[in-house]
Amino acid sequence: MNQFKNITNIQIISDLHGEIPFVDDSADMIILLGDYGNASLLRDFILNNKGTENDAIEVLLESSKKVLSTLLTKKPCLAILGNADLNIKEGLLNFFKKNNIEYVGNKLVKINGLNVLFLDFFMERWWCEKNRPEKINKAVKMEIEINELLNKLKKVDLVFSHTPPYGFFDKSIHNKSRFGSKILLKIIKNYQPLICFSGHSHKMGASRINKTVLINIYKTMLFKI
Repeated sequence: MNQFKNITNIQIISDLHGEIPFVDDSADMIILLGDYGNASLLRDFILNNKGTENDAIEVLLESSKKVLSTLLTKKPCLAILGNADLNIKEGLLNFFKKNNIEYVGNKLVKINGLNVLFLDFFMERWWCEKNRPEKINKAVKMEIEINELLNKLKKVDLVFSHTPPYGFFDKSIHNKSRFGSKILLKIIKNYQPLICFSGHSHKMGASRINKTVLINIYKTMLFKI
C-alpha cells in the first residue's frame, strides 16, 4: 500500500474536459478524479456517427496530455480514470508513468495514516440493463473486479471516486434518470467513511449519508486534511 505523510492541503480536480486548470500553490498534493481531455468529438461519433473514432480518440488523448502537463510539479499527484478516460487508458497510464503521476485507480492508499479508497469509473449491470445492454458483459467483469477489492477492505476513512453515489448529484439533465453508483452507495453505508469525494456530474454539491459527508466536485477545490 502506498503511503504519504505530512499532507495538509489537497487540491482536488475533476472533469476538466480539455480546460487548463488553476494550480493552487498552497496544495501539498494534487488528486485527479478523471475526464481530463476534450471528449466532444468522441461523443459526436458515438451518439451521432459523426467523424471517425480514430480522430476522436487522438483528440481526447492529446488534449488530456496537454491538461495533465500543466500539473507536473514536485508535489505528489494521484490520479484515477473517468468514463472518457477508459477509451484512452493505455495512453494515459503510459503518460502517468513517464511523468511521475501515481495511478491509484481501484486501490487503497495511506495519507496521513488514513485509509483512502480510490475508485475509477466503472459500469454497473443495473445501468447497462436499462441503457446499454450491449455493455452488460463488460459491466459484470468490472463489478467482479471491484467486489474483489472490497472483499479485502477492513476500514475506509476517505473515498475518492469519479462517479457519485446513487441518488446524489446524479440526475441526468436529459431525462432525469439516475447514473450514480449503487456499489459506491453500499460502500458508504457499510464502511461509513468520513468523506466521499466524487465528480462526473459537472456540478458542485454537498450532502450526507448518515455520518459520511458527500462532496461532489466540478473543476477544482482545495481540501484541508
